[in-house]
Amino acid sequence: MQRVVAIGLFVFALTVAGWGIAPTWQWGLAPLLLAFFFSEGAFIAVLAMQAQITTRESRASVMGVITTVSGVIAGLGPALAAGLIQWGGNAAPFIACGAMSLLAIGAARRMEASGRAGVVGAESQ
Repeated sequence: MQRVVAIGLFVFALTVAGWGIAPTWQWGLAPLLLAFFFSEGAFIAVLAMQAQITTRESRASVMGVITTVSGVIAGLGPALAAGLIQWGGNAAPFIACGAMSLLAIGAARRMEASGRAGVVGAESQ
């Protein structure tokens, strides 16, 4: 599953970049459709991984937290991006997303190195 997530998100990133640099909307359709396809594959694989690392008893609360955080981000994201654009220009939201992505990768690598990758499942052991 991790391979599906990695490949899906990598191809998603490439196709979104292709969509962004397409000269017309017609040329952007194919990369956009590919981006949707690969993002959905990664999304399904992430849900399966979340089901693997949680226990049956904790699964609902973990999914609730994930859904709540995703909803807050989806609600606040456009307003924060608009503020960043006013403050630093059109590139500011993308720079901020890149920085947050690097922080997330660093946190994931640190958790993996310390052996805490399955924190949710470890609480029931």
